[in-house]
Amino acid sequence: MDEMKPDGRMVPGATYLRVVARRWWIVAAIAGIAAILASLVYLGVRPRTYVATVSVVVPVPPTSSVIPATAQAVADLDAVISSYPLAARVAAQLGLSAGAVQRGLDAARVGGGALLEVRFESSDPAVAERGAALAAREGLAILAEARLAPFEQRLRLAEQAYASATQAVRDYLERFGNIQPQAEFDQVSVRLLELRDRADEALARGDDGQANALDSRIQALTERWSPLIVEWQELSAARSRAQRQLEGAQLDEAAARSALEAAMTDGNGVVTSAAVPVSRTAVFVRSVVPIVVLATVLAILFVVGMELVFAGRSGPSEGADGTARAGRSAG
Repeated sequence: MDEMKPDGRMVPGATYLRVVARRWWIVAAIAGIAAILASLVYLGVRPRTYVATVSVVVPVPPTSSVIPATAQAVADLDAVISSYPLAARVAAQLGLSAGAVQRGLDAARVGGGALLEVRFESSDPAVAERGAALAAREGLAILAEARLAPFEQRLRLAEQAYASATQAVRDYLERFGNIQPQAEFDQVSVRLLELRDRADEALARGDDGQANALDSRIQALTERWSPLIVEWQELSAARSRAQRQLEGAQLDEAAARSALEAAMTDGNGVVTSAAVPVSRTAVFVRSVVPIVVLATVLAILFVVGMELVFAGRSGPSEGADGTARAGRSAG
């Protein structure tokens, strides 16, 4: 029965349900025809589909938190496999479009470890096998490139810092006029110690005049050489720090680059299986069922639309919601 609002008007939703129930055979006929046509097209036109699976051992960066790092590494590779840049790389090597590669490509984590299965579907088993292998290898390469980028940036910064520190030392040497300032600084230190010993001896003898003269010489040497010694020590220390940072950045960048080269090597952490036919039932469900569902929805809209059109033409006495007829009966 139709539901009534307090003002006596029918609820549209209930009216549409009555219309569909009354014309159910039209909806069923359209859905059935769509199912038959889709099935005929599927059976007669759609080629056999094959799927190849590649098992990938995802490289996990060294860290103290192994489980979260493993989960993040697998999630990162899964996201890369689904990305357009990877599809474009694989498509260029397969001679397909990036969209076709994305439609045929899928990935799923196996268990709770660092294993990811990459699947690729194609009507050609050889293409399916090559596509899955390419996707796995290119995915590892893109992941390694992403991990390499921060190390490259750190190496560039370290190189710039070392170059700047080295140039500062060169400028100092040019200004100082000695290619081995530390040797001269050592001589000055020895000279100051000698003067201090002589001043102490003069004080011990009671020769205050000589002691004061020696103190004046000590003070003059100190004022002249102390700024130069301090500046040289600071510049030398800065260059040493920059060199250590550069060496560390070089080692880290080399390790990350080795990981990238390993990812680009065929067969590294990748196990490929032969392509097998995809279950026709699974393909049928993915291909035909959505068409039937869409046809059913369109049929329902068609029935409701036609009912509204005919109700408008027939006048109030034949209204779709029955309100005019109910009102006349009440009169």
